[in-house]
Amino acid sequence: MEKARSARIYFGLCLLIIGIAVLLAAPAKSEDIHLDGVLQNGQFNIKNSNGSLQGWVPLLSTEKIDIGSDHVTVHNDSAGNISGLSQKISVKPEWSRMLVRGNVRVNTKDSKAAAEVSMQWLDVHGKQMQPIEPQPASNSAQWTNINCLLDVPKGAVSLVISLQLGGGVGDVDFQNFRVNAWILTFDDEFNGTNIDTSNWIILEGPHYYNEGENEWFDPAHVKITDGNLIIHTDTTPHRDYQGSYNYESGDILSRGKFQQLYGYFEFRAKVPMTPGVWPADVLLSWNDSWPPEIDVQELCAEQMGRIIETNHYSDDAGVHKAGGPNFEIGSIDRKEWHTYAVAWEPNSVSWYIDGKYTGDVRQPYADMSHVPMYITINTATGGWGGDPSRGTWPQDFITDYVHVYQRNDIPLPVYAKEFQEITWPQKTAILSAIAPKPNTGAVATWSLSEGPGKAAIENPHSLQTNVTFSGPGMYRFRITVSNGSESSADEQLIYVNRPL
Repeated sequence: MEKARSARIYFGLCLLIIGIAVLLAAPAKSEDIHLDGVLQNGQFNIKNSNGSLQGWVPLLSTEKIDIGSDHVTVHNDSAGNISGLSQKISVKPEWSRMLVRGNVRVNTKDSKAAAEVSMQWLDVHGKQMQPIEPQPASNSAQWTNINCLLDVPKGAVSLVISLQLGGGVGDVDFQNFRVNAWILTFDDEFNGTNIDTSNWIILEGPHYYNEGENEWFDPAHVKITDGNLIIHTDTTPHRDYQGSYNYESGDILSRGKFQQLYGYFEFRAKVPMTPGVWPADVLLSWNDSWPPEIDVQELCAEQMGRIIETNHYSDDAGVHKAGGPNFEIGSIDRKEWHTYAVAWEPNSVSWYIDGKYTGDVRQPYADMSHVPMYITINTATGGWGGDPSRGTWPQDFITDYVHVYQRNDIPLPVYAKEFQEITWPQKTAILSAIAPKPNTGAVATWSLSEGPGKAAIENPHSLQTNVTFSGPGMYRFRITVSNGSESSADEQLIYVNRPL
């Protein structure tokens, strides 16, 4: 096994060096330039005037390539050849991560033939930087799904991607390749001594969905210790006018502080495991509608051997549906540090554990949330989590950080509150919208579109601001968010009602 592994590594390095050499030697032609950092022609269906594939450079000058209806086939006629395609993508400084995805299928009876996707970072001098583990494809004649998450290293200016076959004779098909760049939009490392209240609300009270749990959320059970968020759950009883609870725990939400439409949400955590415990990292709708809901990870006693990964949505008839890969834990020790993440995109939701793809749901087989969502981190007891009386207490849910990224090609979103009504002689109402956080460089501007009188906007560049009216009637306001290169807009209606 070790010899086979060493041979594969050597083979991958040889292929990658050839791919980079071809790219660096190739003249800069307009048809070889990618578009906005996104992989060019990942569907392999656009040809140059000379019949070659736009955006891609063959590894061999004698490369034999067939362009099919939904994929491209590369032929390798000699065991000594390395056949394939390469592309170099320029990396922008603001990009934090890149996600490489596609499908590879090997058609050969030669057991020595091997296909893989090799990647390499280049610095400003064109030198190779830290290595990236090649992504191998199966020789089973079935499609292999490539799904590789990459952290962009400091100083990287290019990413070289090589799709290749070597070591034996045969054909390899490539289908639906894409590369998405992601920009950091939210980062809480839980440093300091207290919860950052500009990011989070600390909930006090029973669970807001009341799914049969037996805990009271107490802010005293949410602490910052040694750079970690600690949600402490114990058997402290609690009684109030709403009922009796046998456990106390904690819950934090970013509702009203941070919410985002689509993105890559990642949590690094140590998760408690005992009967009756129900720790979760969840995304919920900013307007409190349900569904949608995206469970990045959940754990319950009834399914202790699985990490619950679920997308909740409504079908066309309004019926609740849910689905997800639900990763089998296997050798993973949940009590040790792991990253749990979800890539929520317009037509799919994909889950990752420790940066490794675990599965997805996608249209048309499921629907996605298309409204901004906020983050909640909590530990419940009982209900779906099982019988907590069989558990061992206390338990701590420990989170090292929460990182959120946005895809570079997702349109800049802004969402305004739809409608508000006040009664004259009340003159002041609140304009309210959500948009990207300031570190995206976006600037918001409110303006009055139409109305029967004047409206004085207290702070036109604040997402939430007071507005004072000169008289009754229907007023329409417009908010525009722009980062200099793109903009988005929405409207809010405020009705100043005249009493009878």
